[in-house]
Amino acid sequence: MDIKERIISWLKELIKRGEKVEALSFYSEVPIRAKTEIQDIEGKFVHWRSEPKLNLAVGETGKLFFEFLDPAFNQKRFLEADVTYYNDEFVETTLPRLSNDPRLSRRSLRVRVPDSSIRVILIGEEDGKEVKPYDISEDGIGIVVPKGYLNYGDKVKLEIELPCGRVNAEGVVVSKDSYESGEKVGIYFKRISQREKDLIYRYIVDRQREILKTIRLLAE
Repeated sequence: MDIKERIISWLKELIKRGEKVEALSFYSEVPIRAKTEIQDIEGKFVHWRSEPKLNLAVGETGKLFFEFLDPAFNQKRFLEADVTYYNDEFVETTLPRLSNDPRLSRRSLRVRVPDSSIRVILIGEEDGKEVKPYDISEDGIGIVVPKGYLNYGDKVKLEIELPCGRVNAEGVVVSKDSYESGEKVGIYFKRISQREKDLIYRYIVDRQREILKTIRLLAE
């Protein structure tokens, strides 16, 4: 059997046994997990039982992820499925396929940054240029800039003002994606002190608490 056939066989076996499977999605970059079960498979679509926590995440991410024990290799592999529709009773997705989404292999916690939560200034302009933060981890930060403002490999200096303190770091541009009318640029920290990493970690933990509290309140 090819991989698609093995995945479909796995889904049918889950239905036959009435077995739940852990699904994963992301809300404000925080991984949200909940066990769900398949209601049915209709052609190229799968219906899963709705879970309130997952609904919040899929509404933002538009995907569900699953861990699949591939019998051909006897190893676990991640699958992803696009969410095509959801309500309080079920979530409809495409048939799951192999996933290489980078969020599944992150080494450190990451969170989305709400407006006005932190300030980020790129050092190097005459007076420095304030940019909009998108997300942050101990390893780096995502910022939103005009198209073409930064390029792959560019070295940057940043000043990050967190509620718990100020961070000065040097980094390099490692990713670029279109975002609204500009670009979301990922910067990997190349030089940052442990004290400043600790400040970022404290912010991330506090932000995660806020996000998880929001999920609990909205999912009740």
